[in-house]
Amino acid sequence: MNRLPITRRSSLRSVMPGSIDPLGLTVPPPVAVPVRSSPHVPRLRSSPAFTADSALTRLMAGNARFVAGDTQFPRRAIDRWRQRGSRPPFAAVLGCSDAGIPPEVVFDEGFGDLFSVRVAGNVATTDQIASLEYAVSVLGSKLVLVLGHTDSRVVRSAVDGEPLPDHVAELLRHVAPMRAEGASIDSVVVENVRHQARFIRLASKVIRAAERSGVIEVRGAVFRASDGRVRLVD
Repeated sequence: MNRLPITRRSSLRSVMPGSIDPLGLTVPPPVAVPVRSSPHVPRLRSSPAFTADSALTRLMAGNARFVAGDTQFPRRAIDRWRQRGSRPPFAAVLGCSDAGIPPEVVFDEGFGDLFSVRVAGNVATTDQIASLEYAVSVLGSKLVLVLGHTDSRVVRSAVDGEPLPDHVAELLRHVAPMRAEGASIDSVVVENVRHQARFIRLASKVIRAAERSGVIEVRGAVFRASDGRVRLVD
């Protein structure tokens, strides 16, 4: 039987609203959901148990336990999952999607302790910044930490100019400005973390205002794959 070639355009047509997708399911039309956007900086929730300094201290203490092999695996029972809404996450972490560095593991935290935003290259695009704003303005997180890691395959791809699929190339465009002639991958990783932290402050008036008022801090750090240690870079 002859098959017509599947192209990007034909595949998109196949999932248009009202059409039948390849699995035989009818694709419903999109539903517009009204979202209110306030021009003002929202009132921050109170989280008296933490300050930005104490939040950072707790993260670094957890990482020290991780490095020493003395992890406590706290608050990871199913009961803690059910109660996670009773206490807001004390820190928001923008990290890389790499499977080797889940923040809750490298900082020895449990359910509900951290608000994790993960994306290849730990880049701060519109969606990631929106998530961080939610953590700060709605949940009351006191620390925003940009967490990179050494030997990053994502950063290497950006530095080397490796040919990549459309969406991946667009994502890594946010890393590419950090490349420098002759620079090592790990030095670009560090500079990328600093760049993303600066960009978060520049792009988000919510986070910028909260930091200027002393409510939160935006920091940068790099996870060292050789020994698991997290080092602050700003």
